[in-house]
Order: sequence, then C-alpha cells, then structure tokens
Amino acid sequence: MMHRGRLRHTVLTILISFPFTYMLFLFTHTSSSINTSTSSDALRKSNAPQLSNVQALDQKKVVRKTNAFRCKSKKSIDDGMLMSQSKEDEELLYAYGFDQICGGTYLEMGGLDGRIFSNSYVFHKALDWKGVLVEASPTNYAKMIKERPNEIANVNAGICGEEKDLHWVEAGGAINGFLEFAPETFQQRWWNEEKIKNAKVIKCRTLKNVLNETVGDHFHFDFFSLDIEGAEYDALMSIDFSLVSFGVIFVESDEHNPLKNIAVRTLLTSVGYTFIKDHNRSYWFVNNDFGRIYEDLIH
Repeated sequence: MMHRGRLRHTVLTILISFPFTYMLFLFTHTSSSINTSTSSDALRKSNAPQLSNVQALDQKKVVRKTNAFRCKSKKSIDDGMLMSQSKEDEELLYAYGFDQICGGTYLEMGGLDGRIFSNSYVFHKALDWKGVLVEASPTNYAKMIKERPNEIANVNAGICGEEKDLHWVEAGGAINGFLEFAPETFQQRWWNEEKIKNAKVIKCRTLKNVLNETVGDHFHFDFFSLDIEGAEYDALMSIDFSLVSFGVIFVESDEHNPLKNIAVRTLLTSVGYTFIKDHNRSYWFVNNDFGRIYEDLIH
C-alpha cells in the first residue's frame, strides 16, 4: 500500500499526458516494476505463429468513450473486497486510476463463483460497476448467479474460435478446464484419469456471439480479465475488435505454451493495444487511446 501514490502518479502521467507511441520507452525509464523487454518490433521478428488469416488484424479499431463517470463523493475501498488472486484488482484501482470511477463496465472470463479470485468483485461492490461474467463450470456458475445477480449478464459457457461441444474437467477451484485446451503437462500435474473420464460436455461459444447477445454492437468495457486455463488465445480470436473495445486487458500467460503467449501479444498489439508488462502470470495491455477515452475522468 505504501507504493500506491508513486505508482499511480507514474502510470497516470504516462497514460494521460503522452502519446502511446512512446509508451514502451517511457515505462522502461519510469518504473522498474514494468517489463517491456519485448517490443512489437521484436515480436514481429520472433517465431510467433503467422496470423495473416486472423480477421481481427484487418479490422479498424474504433475509439469509444467509456460510459463510466467520476464518483460524486470519494469512495473508500475496503481491503476485504479485494479478491484477486495476484492483486490484479489493486493494480486496476491504484495504477490505472479506476478507484474513483463509478458506473464502469468489465468483461471477466473465468469468474469462478463471482467472489473467490474475482478481479471484478471490488468494482461491483464498491463502485457500482456492472459487466458480463463468463464461467464454464456449471458448479461455479450456480454460485455466481447467487453472488452476482445484478450484472449485465452471467453466462454459462466456454469460449472458442467457433461454436462446438467440448469436454469440461471439474478438478476443483481454479484448475478446472477444457480437456481439448489443456496442455499435457497441465493434465499430468492437476488431473487424474478419473477426473478426465468424468468430463462433462459443455457448449463452447464464440465471444463475438456472446457479446452480441448480452451488450449488442459497439460497446466499450473498461477492463477485460481473461483467465480460462489455456483457451485464452481462442477467446481473443473470436472477438470482433471493430465492435468492442477495452481500456485495459490482462490475459493469463501460459507457462506450458510459450508460442501461444507470443501469439496473444502479437494479436493484441495488431488491433490497437500496447503490451505493458508480464506481471504475476498475466500479460497486461492498454488501449492505445487510453488517454482520450479517460481524459475527463482520471487525474
């Protein structure tokens, strides 16, 4: 907590006052906690999978203003509301200036029961934000709709590049996942044969279709939390970035699949998001137009 003021000043000065074309350079020189060792140029020279067939690369990103507003009175954030596993909620609140913004929106994929490890919980409870929560586990989903009944939408589905049926393995807690997406090393570490044998068939949907049904076309989310145990790249591939935008995106990195991590970074940088850092198992990206989107809200 002692570093919140310094971190907030550093990040907000960069986000609001300077063009994003200089962001990587500035972050390298202003905060030792931010790793920008891999720039977009380096990614292009890497062995990342070729993405020439990705529709999102040809989409023109539309700049949209947030529907959030400055809170009428100063909000006090109770530490008991901070539920993130690796302090992602604190990062959003105090580094990106969201702690005094009310009425914002979020998209959280991998929301579990809506409370445990939820990156959006504090925003919903303390700042009156609402959003779309997507959870594949039937068990967690049943708890989620009781914990978070007043969201824009709670969705029980997996997310894929195309609509299909997949096999969902219930292993308990945050290590549930789709058999088809889980690397063999992950399966060997966390799942036994009985759990795999008892996998449930779950409908896997495209995120484009889910968003079209829940928020319609042309929508802006203030942040996007993506943690779905190995299926993150497929989820991103299913987004139509000409119809939806985000202020901040953070995606769980995959220690079992480094090529997928490169592909995630390549995809998001190609559609208008700057890679900021690899922090606590997640890759963080910020909208290149963050300053324009939040210029009237964050000071």
